[in-house]
Amino acid sequence: MAIATVVFWIGRKRFAHVPAGGTGFLKEVFSKEGMVAMFKLAPVYLFVAVFWALFDQTGSTWIFQSQDMDRNFLGFNWLPSQIQSLNSVFILTFIPIFAFFIYPAVQKFWPLSPLRKIGIGLLLMTAAFVLVSLIQVRIDAGGRPSISWQIAAFALLSAAEIMVSIVALEFAYTQSPKTMKSFIMCFFLAAVALGNFLVAGVNHYIRIPSAADEQLAEAIIRLPVDWQKDPRTVVLPGYVNSDTEGVFVRRMDKEAEVPLEVPGQEALDQAADIIIAAAAETNAFPSTASGAEIITDLKDHWGKPLKYLVLNSTTVRIWSPGADGKWSTKWDVGIIIEKPAPEPESKPSWLDKLRPTQTWLSQRKTELGIKPESTDGREGESFKITTFSGGQLRLHGAAYFWFFSALMGATALLFIPFAIIYRPKSYLQE
Repeated sequence: MAIATVVFWIGRKRFAHVPAGGTGFLKEVFSKEGMVAMFKLAPVYLFVAVFWALFDQTGSTWIFQSQDMDRNFLGFNWLPSQIQSLNSVFILTFIPIFAFFIYPAVQKFWPLSPLRKIGIGLLLMTAAFVLVSLIQVRIDAGGRPSISWQIAAFALLSAAEIMVSIVALEFAYTQSPKTMKSFIMCFFLAAVALGNFLVAGVNHYIRIPSAADEQLAEAIIRLPVDWQKDPRTVVLPGYVNSDTEGVFVRRMDKEAEVPLEVPGQEALDQAADIIIAAAAETNAFPSTASGAEIITDLKDHWGKPLKYLVLNSTTVRIWSPGADGKWSTKWDVGIIIEKPAPEPESKPSWLDKLRPTQTWLSQRKTELGIKPESTDGREGESFKITTFSGGQLRLHGAAYFWFFSALMGATALLFIPFAIIYRPKSYLQE
């Protein structure tokens, strides 16, 4: 930060010092020229918004993905949230490479306009998400690919950021009338927010509600006031009130072995025992096909077969369509089985002398005798079982990443005709 401040101060006499436009700003905004400039630039930042919708997932879905990968890289085991720090390293490395080598080399045989750079950046972002989609395919099959593959995706993403983020910000400045430059540059920042709203909307849509949670909220409201803050066990009506065996039982006690009991719980528990036994023999969950085969004789409360799905190398799901007989609704019932991720193999590293064998937080917890908090679910020797009603995702695993890959690919293709018909008009400060 200090170096950046010094560099900024050194260039103070080379910057264009433009006084505030005052009321002239409003006149230019609502002038024909100002309205045309905003109308022309708005589509650019709609395309850029999709870029940011994917980019900001490096702080969410990419971290979740890295939890299921072998994170041993450069001699030590990385934490899932540390991988994204390489984006800054790539950016600082790539900027001079692009500015002094790649751009001049390409310019010799193909003029690189700002819109062409943005278009290439959108295609690179598509490639980055295709790569993480392929990684997730491997994870969904029960594998633990090397984190180096996600680092390669970060390299593609960083190159895309240079060609989209930096160029789009510069483009907003050059294409806006003189008193509107800061205002138009806000379009760029609005694109970031719009991209995050897009992801939030998709995540909200694909989240299936939970019938048990909805009925629990309604039941607690009907309890006496002095019971509402600390209910113990609540029996919920389920899909049909007359079906006495089709109810949900929600145990609110933190020490409850089975916090949620659903119709057909016995069959689900039997299926879980079969899958856990198979996983204990091979130290890995059965594949989706073989797991479905070994529980094929088990039926749910309504006589329908159970489904089995490997979510990743450490998590599987067994479930049924529930009382309504339809898949992917709030009435689905099932269980999630999790097993601890394998401990990464300890390898000699040149960093061994520079880092402690135990983090400060872990060491302090040990000194204070603090034990890990218990989680909501049944704990076995090495497996955790959690019962659910609805609450799952319509898009999960590789399908989620493929969706955004397709969205980004379609955006990049649609950007091409727009870039061809766009007629730039630059406004530079004197």
